[in-house]
Amino acid sequence: MDDRFYTTGAYIEHNPTLHEEDSAWKTYKLLPVVDRFLKEQTGNVSILDVGGGAGLILKAISKHIEKKGRKVQQYALDLSAEMLKVQKKNNPRAKTIQGNIKKTKFADKHFDLALMIDVLEHIPQPEEALKELRRISKYVIFKVPLERNLHDKTMNILTNGRHRKRIIESIGHINVYNYRQLKEQIEENYGKIIASEYTNAYYYYLTSLRDQFNWRNRMLHNMALAIHNISPAIAARFYTDFAIILAKNTQEYSTKEHWKSFWTGVKPAENFKSHYYRLISKILKPNKQWTAFEIGCVPGNYLMYFNKNYGYKPAGIDYSDKTEQVRKYFEEQGIRAEIYNQDFFAFKPRKKYNVVLSNGFVEHFGNPENVFERHVQLLKKGGFLIISLPNFRNLQYYLHSIFDSRTLKTHNFEVMEPELWRKLAEKHKLRIIYCNYYETFNFWVVNKSTWLRPIIKITELANIAIHAVLKRTAPNIPNKYLSPNIILIAQK
Repeated sequence: MDDRFYTTGAYIEHNPTLHEEDSAWKTYKLLPVVDRFLKEQTGNVSILDVGGGAGLILKAISKHIEKKGRKVQQYALDLSAEMLKVQKKNNPRAKTIQGNIKKTKFADKHFDLALMIDVLEHIPQPEEALKELRRISKYVIFKVPLERNLHDKTMNILTNGRHRKRIIESIGHINVYNYRQLKEQIEENYGKIIASEYTNAYYYYLTSLRDQFNWRNRMLHNMALAIHNISPAIAARFYTDFAIILAKNTQEYSTKEHWKSFWTGVKPAENFKSHYYRLISKILKPNKQWTAFEIGCVPGNYLMYFNKNYGYKPAGIDYSDKTEQVRKYFEEQGIRAEIYNQDFFAFKPRKKYNVVLSNGFVEHFGNPENVFERHVQLLKKGGFLIISLPNFRNLQYYLHSIFDSRTLKTHNFEVMEPELWRKLAEKHKLRIIYCNYYETFNFWVVNKSTWLRPIIKITELANIAIHAVLKRTAPNIPNKYLSPNIILIAQK
């Protein structure tokens, strides 16, 4: 089974209604999960419907969201031009795109929500589709048949494989799941499951399609319904039901709202000194013709440091709404700054830069390869890449879990490993100048709980004293247990 089953019209030949008759029931089952998504996502919504059949579900879900006062941009992606014609006829507002979900031309995080309604079971190498969805969407709603069950296994044995072959040839279900396997595949290749339920398809079939069943099918569905009323999970192991799952893209560990709150009231620091100033002083040279571009540039401290100490023209990007504050900060100093208020993953740079830096940025995402590649794309040949991130593992983890546990929730610990960044630099053929833990020990608290403030104050004073001693005696003994930072400096 390959794409030709859909592109040549064979699927429509076997399924001429495109299951339009089931659209109302599917929508009814999906809307509670859509409402759960709306609690997660504020503002207007862009939706991509993948393999949307007749297009009625996208239309109904969009109408439901718009009734709540939000605008919806609708997109439909399908392999089949014929199916897209049907969708356009039924839902003229949707922008239709012919293509394959395993490789699209959409920008990163282009969609707030993707719909995969009865689609995953049709796709060869579904992991590729899930990874592409992870790149282009923030959330996905899946509806998938759970056909790895006792009834289907028994039928397949009794018919010597003809039962499964008929399903593949008529409706194209080449992937067979139970709930555990489906959950593992989604979590491994897309993100975190935040809502799921079984549809109780047995009740729908018995009440809406009863006349189409023979006595044996009616008996099986009644048995499955009785079991479902006791345990939906056990029923799905006995007879085919559907799972509806809302998954959140864990590539992003924090939200725009988080950073808006985080930077509120924060102003650029006077006489700011980069924590790695000693390291870069041996590598970088002053040059007023150079430009330094910072990814995640609010509140502007690092760009100002590079401007004052090296003469580099400031440029940067941040998707918080505090970028105008950064621009004004530079204007007050008589410095023209090139500042973009955009999502870095949707940013299309018009030029490259001499120095590209990010400080405390990369650890908020779950796909380091993509994050790193986008850093390198901004870099001129001969330019320097500086990536700094915290080390919240080992002893540092325990300290933060006691005094600053809320901060840990927005960080991806898996990227806090120098060897990962070394391999990525080597893959992109960069000359590695430094890639290791940095500083012997330091500790800071971001989110200070009210009841812990007296203890935190004592801890901070103790840390200042320890740091002052280490600064004179052993300022930089890189170690994975106590070092507060990981730094990569490389040249293109």
